[in-house]
Amino acid sequence: MLPDRGYRTFGALATLLWLAGCASDDPPAVAEATPEPAAEAAPGPAAPAPAPTASTMAQAERDGEGLGLSQAELVQVFAANGLDPDAFEMQDLGEGRRVLTASYPATTERQVLFVALFGEASDPHTIRVDYFPMNAREEEAPRVGATLDSLMLALFPDWGDAGQWPEVAGQRAWQETTRMAEEAREQGAESVQVPIIETDREGVSLSAVSLPPSVLSYVLTTRESCRPANPASRYSAGFVGCV
Repeated sequence: MLPDRGYRTFGALATLLWLAGCASDDPPAVAEATPEPAAEAAPGPAAPAPAPTASTMAQAERDGEGLGLSQAELVQVFAANGLDPDAFEMQDLGEGRRVLTASYPATTERQVLFVALFGEASDPHTIRVDYFPMNAREEEAPRVGATLDSLMLALFPDWGDAGQWPEVAGQRAWQETTRMAEEAREQGAESVQVPIIETDREGVSLSAVSLPPSVLSYVLTTRESCRPANPASRYSAGFVGCV
């Protein structure tokens, strides 16, 4: 069983961001909001697989092409944290680009979490997770934290600090974006730069990027073109080259 460190790591940060969003009357002016998921959808949600054990996860090997876990195994990580696996559906982005996505709750009226899996069903190469703290209810923030923690532990079972990375990187991304926006506002300009906190682990690029107070986003990828810093400096164009 995966440890419940999410409640003590990212879960605490998720709750703080939720509280800050509720308390803020004058949010900092930052770059444009996160792009909406593709509207056109084709049937074919990934069927949930039996929950992968810690031993099978630890044996997952990356060959530089994928993350080492299948779509079904990754969907099961979300399902294990109470997120409906049936929420996943294949989105057609055009030009042969397809991505498996899910929104929680399964509604466009109040999106708390958006997940996108890029690549082959057998071994996707990129995961994007967007958290919208201002849309979350108080009890949902810890669940987001537990989900991020479980995802990191599934992908990096031998990395002792895996569960801490979302909190540390997310907090830095949030704080630095806020600082840059405040400095730009003092100079009478709009912030167009969005700092991206990046690191590499076992051949996987880990990135955190935020637009306070709206969204905190994580990207885990083995593909250079899917790193949010690569296709464009603006957050909204961060996945132009990801296929």
